[in-house]
Amino acid sequence: AGFGLAGGDGACPALGPGVPIWRGLLAEFLFTLLLVSVILNVATTQKNNGNSFYGLAIGITVGAAGYLAGPISGAVLNPAVGTGAILAELVFQNTFRTEIWIYWVAPSAAGLLLQLCSASRPPMSMTPPP
Repeated sequence: AGFGLAGGDGACPALGPGVPIWRGLLAEFLFTLLLVSVILNVATTQKNNGNSFYGLAIGITVGAAGYLAGPISGAVLNPAVGTGAILAELVFQNTFRTEIWIYWVAPSAAGLLLQLCSASRPPMSMTPPP
C-alpha cells in the first residue's frame, strides 16, 4: 500500500502530517468499502465466470486507493497489514504508533456495512471462477 506516502517512514503506516484522525478513519473506511465491493462484485459472482479482467478492476482500485488515500492514511485497507507493520516496528524499533486502532476500526466497519447491505439483497452465487 502507500506506507511511505503518509506520515510513515516507508515501513509502517501512519497518518499524513497534519491529517486529523477523522480524515484518516474516513479514508480507510471508504477505500476499504470500495475495494471489498469491487472484489465481491467482479471476482466472486458466477455471472463473471470466464472473465479474467476482474484482476484489472481490483488492481485499479488498489492503485487508486494508494494514490488518493496514501497521503492521508497510508492506504492500508487491511487490518492484518497495518497491524503486522506496526507490531514489527514495535519489536525492531521499540516504538508504537497509537493510531493502530484506525486500521482495525475502519476496515471492520466497512465490512459490517457491506454485510448489512448484502443481507437486504437477493442471494448471489458466490463461487469463485476457476
